[in-house]
Amino acid sequence: MKHKSKYNLWNKIKSKSIKNFLLEAFTFNSFSYVVAGPIELFIAKISPIEHFKVRMVALILNTILGRPYGKWRSFIFRLYRIKSDSSFLKTYVADTTIFLSFQLPLYMANMALGGCTLIEMLKAGLTVLVISGLFGRPYGIYLDSARKLFGVGIEYEKKAKINSNENIAVKSIKISFVKNQLNMVKNNFLKKKKKLNVGVIAATPVDTQFGVGFLEKKGIIAKGISLSHSPQQQTELQALNSRKLTYKVIDAIAKLKEKGANSIMIYCNSLSGAINLGQIRSYVNVPVVTPLDVYSNIANSKNNFGLIAANCQSTANIERVILSRNKNAKVFGVANLALVEEVENNEDPNSILEKHSLSKISSHLKDSGAEILLLGCTHFTYFSEEYKKCSSLPIFEPSEEMVKLLHKVV
Repeated sequence: MKHKSKYNLWNKIKSKSIKNFLLEAFTFNSFSYVVAGPIELFIAKISPIEHFKVRMVALILNTILGRPYGKWRSFIFRLYRIKSDSSFLKTYVADTTIFLSFQLPLYMANMALGGCTLIEMLKAGLTVLVISGLFGRPYGIYLDSARKLFGVGIEYEKKAKINSNENIAVKSIKISFVKNQLNMVKNNFLKKKKKLNVGVIAATPVDTQFGVGFLEKKGIIAKGISLSHSPQQQTELQALNSRKLTYKVIDAIAKLKEKGANSIMIYCNSLSGAINLGQIRSYVNVPVVTPLDVYSNIANSKNNFGLIAANCQSTANIERVILSRNKNAKVFGVANLALVEEVENNEDPNSILEKHSLSKISSHLKDSGAEILLLGCTHFTYFSEEYKKCSSLPIFEPSEEMVKLLHKVV
């Protein structure tokens, strides 16, 4: 009696198509997680939040594509007359080729939709490519065993009474089916992709408005919250009370989410380095992008960086981020809070450049070996266009790259 009731619920499903779909969705998802989870966490070293996003995307795609994979595998096995008792080499080569051709593009799509960086995707993708030979045949054995266990049989061993012309038609149908499924997933993703609604957090009302205005010019919905009344007050908080500042940011994110924000841009270099970003990202469930993310991404583009920042704390934090990605880098830094205060006072941009000898500073940094000049304060966008005309070095601002990151993660 027990044996008869063991698969009672499964046996109530009369449709063979539904059984095939459910079984292959389960095998595809379970095998994918066992294989891909360790790669993402310990080789690509993506964050837990990214890992969760990737797995959620994978759950959807694997559920949709588990059955097409099974059909594709059966089609190839029938085409080359491979059976479960064929030679090990023949089944190994077939399963490995099928697994790699189907799983690698799918896996890269999973990571891209999960918000991973190009470097993380390449690391994980190359790892899957290298070790795919270990997984193609094991998945084939796992799938065949599951089909036997649940009484649906090994699909490619079922006799197919079709002539050569019908065989060609079947091949065409099966390939079209897979393509249609992939196009459906792609189209659904494009339709459901969220429109950016960005919450801007910055040090003072001035740079907060700079950030909001910058996004609105690009047609992006934005709203902002500033954490201090003046540059001096913000500098004191950054230097003396990082913990308090971190909780102020968490509170500001909560308020911006209530107003509809689906992503956060911290539009302040010095603030980004003074807070505990890891703690913030673990508390909130929206993407948080900062200038430091941009510096991390460009760290290997040069070896010698010039840097002008608002305060020494910011200079040190930007240098730390660059060195964490490029051990050979040198950062030649200058910090001047007076520049920020004069921007806040709406002084003439050319007067600011002349008063603080910024043209000469760029020349000195170039003489020291700098290849590029980072403007490590969002206030400096106020005079950046004028500065580009007289600087001895190409000038880099992180704002444009931050927008690109926002589009990737939302």
